[in-house]
Amino acid sequence: MVINVKTRPLLRLLTIIALLILGTSVAQADSITGSMPFSGFGVSQNGSNLSVSTMLSDTNNIVSAMGSGDYSVIPSFPPTVTDYGPFTLNLASIATGGGFSFSNATYGSFTASSGSIVTQTAGFLNVDLIGIYTPGPGLPSVTAGPTEFSLGFTQRGTSLSASGTLVSPPPGIPEPGTIVLLGFGLIGIVGVVRRKLPL
Repeated sequence: MVINVKTRPLLRLLTIIALLILGTSVAQADSITGSMPFSGFGVSQNGSNLSVSTMLSDTNNIVSAMGSGDYSVIPSFPPTVTDYGPFTLNLASIATGGGFSFSNATYGSFTASSGSIVTQTAGFLNVDLIGIYTPGPGLPSVTAGPTEFSLGFTQRGTSLSASGTLVSPPPGIPEPGTIVLLGFGLIGIVGVVRRKLPL
């Protein structure tokens, strides 16, 4: 088969891209995936309501229901209490994660590196935090991966509550299976182009 001089660099480029995508997906194949809900207890703020508060915290961050994916092995409340401990959120530095993190010695930790305020009123605050979930010894078959934590606060009178959901990977990041399909698709395109070239 004779390959046109003009298409040879394109074929090389497509082949290199496909191999890079497949190589990347293999490296990320065992990153943590799934979701897990939380409820915050002992929630407090530094202002009179959620529209003026800049610091929020809780004393206990409890897994409130069974998670999905890799998180499904983590015990949930009830009957077992899996506590990821306290957290503090600084809204003044939300763009860089607001100093937000929580951890559990057995199941791992989440540390935010960026975030944004989605909604903020006197009675409701919703923030999205992006960071890394690093599994602990209770999740030995997976590695750290990109994660989103969507956190909501509700205030009624002087009562304040918090709940959130951890999602790995965040919705904007394709899972490894999608990346593998893209790589095979590019390899298929290279094969079709090679067959269609004139001899």
